[in-house]
Amino acid sequence: MKRILFVCSGNMYRSPGAEFILRQKLAEVGIQGWEVDSAGTIELEQAPRPEDFGRILAEHGYSFGGRTKYIFVADPASAELILVMEPQHGELLRRIVPEERWDRIHPFMSFCFGSRAILTDPSGFFSEDLYRETRDTLERGCARIVEIIRSGELR
Repeated sequence: MKRILFVCSGNMYRSPGAEFILRQKLAEVGIQGWEVDSAGTIELEQAPRPEDFGRILAEHGYSFGGRTKYIFVADPASAELILVMEPQHGELLRRIVPEERWDRIHPFMSFCFGSRAILTDPSGFFSEDLYRETRDTLERGCARIVEIIRSGELR
């Protein structure tokens, strides 16, 4: 089983959103053999994920929920691909992932879109427009990841 890990600060919005979206997109096109997971760089003691973002994801048919996971228990070194939402997430991972696996760590926006932008963390803003913008960007990025897997570029 191959593994993709999404990482953001608290594992509340962006990384679990990407996890649930990519998992569903892979299932929709029948791609098997990939495990999708997410984790946060901040320990939130398995806090429940916010229902407000869950409602926004549900508008497009995605399930959302569960509890946060801390990066130190998520075994990032076992992932074939680690997508971080902000540069500091990658810096932390380089302290815990063996150097020979650093080539697996990429910024989400760069990997999916070739962009140096950072996907804004919607937490704290409680703006449905920002939640939807985040969801839509995650959807487009996850569709790109599916294309990359289907093309054989990611093995």
